[in-house]
Amino acid sequence: MVPVFQLAAVLSVIAPEPTPELELQWSAPPPCPDQREVVERIEQLLRRPLGPASELGTLRVNARVDATDPGYVLELSIAAEEGERTRALEGPSCDTLAETVALLTAISLDPGVDPTTGPEPEPEPKPEPEPKPGPEPEPEPEPEPEPEPDPRFRGAVLIAGSGGAGLSPVLMPAITGAASFLFPRGRVQARFDHWFARTIDAAGPSDAAGRVSMTTAGLRGCVTPVVETLDFPVCAGVIGGVMQGEGVYVSEQQRARLPFVALDVGPSVGFAPRRLRGALAFVLGVDLVVPLTRPGFVLDDGPRINRVLPVVGRLSAGLELRLPRLAARPRKKDDL
Repeated sequence: MVPVFQLAAVLSVIAPEPTPELELQWSAPPPCPDQREVVERIEQLLRRPLGPASELGTLRVNARVDATDPGYVLELSIAAEEGERTRALEGPSCDTLAETVALLTAISLDPGVDPTTGPEPEPEPKPEPEPKPGPEPEPEPEPEPEPEPDPRFRGAVLIAGSGGAGLSPVLMPAITGAASFLFPRGRVQARFDHWFARTIDAAGPSDAAGRVSMTTAGLRGCVTPVVETLDFPVCAGVIGGVMQGEGVYVSEQQRARLPFVALDVGPSVGFAPRRLRGALAFVLGVDLVVPLTRPGFVLDDGPRINRVLPVVGRLSAGLELRLPRLAARPRKKDDL
């Protein structure tokens, strides 16, 4: 009689292994999913691991994916007890075709499979405890209000050298000073000129001569276009003064003082370098002077010394010191 334990051992060796419910043959080029990933997806759709075959037998699936241009081609064969089905599918990506194989295989094993089944969601991380609120920061001090730029004028003082043609038969040099009130696009200017004395020979054969000088003052208004560091005043005004003459190389002393009144108009240009912050400007101007009176000097013995021409030209060049604006008025908080 064979002992029971020996019989059990013999039967365990002879008994065949259970037939699996799925035999999958998967072939695909990289970077496609491998067979293990396809099997995992099938189990996700079934919501269980693959096991032994049921009474329906083993499902045999043969899937081959080849790369094409563009996309991929899938040749799929699914064989069961009731027969074999073959399909050829195209897809833009290998992952899409692998998902198709997993879905068709899972439905063949269990027709009640939900195609929308996805992998189980990962557990949500526990929320970290909120930190305890610290002390509130002290409010920052309000910035001091910026001062408003004063819209009123500022001043300027000019000192220049000048030269004139037409006041006498010879060119007359002069020194010029001016004080101006500057506005954003204009100015009002008071001007002073002293023309230095020049000796003028008398007309004709006489050896006599005369010395002529002149001092004038005037008031002008200007329109001042500005382009960055350049300004271009165009001015017009009236000037008045006294022309003085005295005889030279004459037997008796002869002197005269005659009034001089004229209109003047002319442009100028001022350049105020940025590095000087607009405090100093280089000025060049040209003026046309139209005398309303034309003083002339004649010696007692007859020869003429001088007579002002109907039109006089004046050229000047100098430096203008531009004073800062009046103190700015700080804005109040109620104005902000």
